[in-house]
Amino acid sequence: MLDVTHPTVEILSHLAANAKRFSPSIPLGARGRVEGSEFEAVGYMRREIVVEGVAYSWGEYLLHNRERGFRWITEYEGHFSVVRDCDGVPRVAHGEPPVAHYRDRTYRHFQHSRARVIFVLGEFYWRVRIGDAAKVDDYVSPPYILSAERTTNETTWSIGEYVEPKALWKTLGLKTRPPRRSGIAPNQPSPYTGKVLGYWKAFAILALVALVLQVFFWFGADSRVLLAQPFEFAPGRPPTPIVTPPFEVRGTKPTPLAVRTVADVDNSWVFLGMTLVEKNTGATYQLGREVAYYHGSSGGESWTEGSRDDRARVASLPPGTYYLEIEPEGDARSRRAIRGRVEVFRDPPDWTNLLILFGVLAFFPVRALWRSAAFERRRWAESDYAPGDDDDDGD
Repeated sequence: MLDVTHPTVEILSHLAANAKRFSPSIPLGARGRVEGSEFEAVGYMRREIVVEGVAYSWGEYLLHNRERGFRWITEYEGHFSVVRDCDGVPRVAHGEPPVAHYRDRTYRHFQHSRARVIFVLGEFYWRVRIGDAAKVDDYVSPPYILSAERTTNETTWSIGEYVEPKALWKTLGLKTRPPRRSGIAPNQPSPYTGKVLGYWKAFAILALVALVLQVFFWFGADSRVLLAQPFEFAPGRPPTPIVTPPFEVRGTKPTPLAVRTVADVDNSWVFLGMTLVEKNTGATYQLGREVAYYHGSSGGESWTEGSRDDRARVASLPPGTYYLEIEPEGDARSRRAIRGRVEVFRDPPDWTNLLILFGVLAFFPVRALWRSAAFERRRWAESDYAPGDDDDDGD
């Protein structure tokens, strides 16, 4: 009979409690093909780090193959990576953050921590003890994670590759469901990798096609002047309405029409009330345009306001024969007559529509870029370089 206060009994009770708490997702004895060879899960350990007083733990499975040796599978919050020892020593370049170079790939430092063993189950190729600790530095370049573990005796480097849980379960022939993933793993591939560039390429191609078509139609548009009508406003005399000669708008469908007004206003203004009338149907289209131009100097600096040139657009005018009724009004304080002309011509394709199209096309790559950046922010929020973090978690 054992004394329940004996240290051995306390240790056994602690291990039994941990065995219930840390039940492996992959049962020991499971076999599956990893890197083209069949491996067997022979050991499982649970390790833990403490960051700002909060404990984070993950599982590590030891796999064995007689010819290939050992591999590891790490599990954290439903994320899995297949890990093996590096066949060389990576080169570390110190900076902010440090980076490691291994096999023509650059890895960015993710986290420095002190990992401690808190649970062990199965067989290992060395004596594993509860409480064994090592300083760990992780470097990431998704889908890979490069890790350096330092103890008082040695430093070992390992390289892990992220694997989709469903694919791993299929490889191992497990009938259960893999644990549900939570958060983003340090080396989890972004679902937007390659998509952002693809969206921008598609945007560039479509935008270029739209631009070429716009330029083609713009140069090919019939922009001949259909009407050029002079007018005059004389202060002190009643305005004289003007009825222009008829002009023809040809075509089979409604077309945009431009109405340009030019006047020699000088610190004055002129307003034209215009009515576009279809000769045969009597349909009318009204528009009023003001041309105003002022200039002077103030405090030794010259200034101007307004313009002597105005342009209006009738967006959709059916084909037909039209004439224009013009009623000029002006600044009664003007000391001279204001003269100008009204020109009517077909309006080339509007560039506004092209800019709107560019905005619509840009929505998709911009959204993909935003989502990609948000994914990376969530990834690095768990690192030593999260926004607001000024130092590491310590040894």
